[in-house]
Amino acid sequence: MVAMWKNNKSSPSAPLTINQRKGFPTLMEKGGVVVGQGKGVFPKGKEIPEGTNVEIVRPKK
Repeated sequence: MVAMWKNNKSSPSAPLTINQRKGFPTLMEKGGVVVGQGKGVFPKGKEIPEGTNVEIVRPKK
């Protein structure tokens, strides 16, 4: 099963952070674990499965 994660940006030109540029491909290749406080459905320690695809969603101009 391939998981999908949507990352919503607040503007059409909002860039990815350095950590996002590094981390999103890693989620697809190796998966990951939520660190820090976590939030919502992603509490600290939640495993994110290998193959998770991150879709970047931007508002239309």
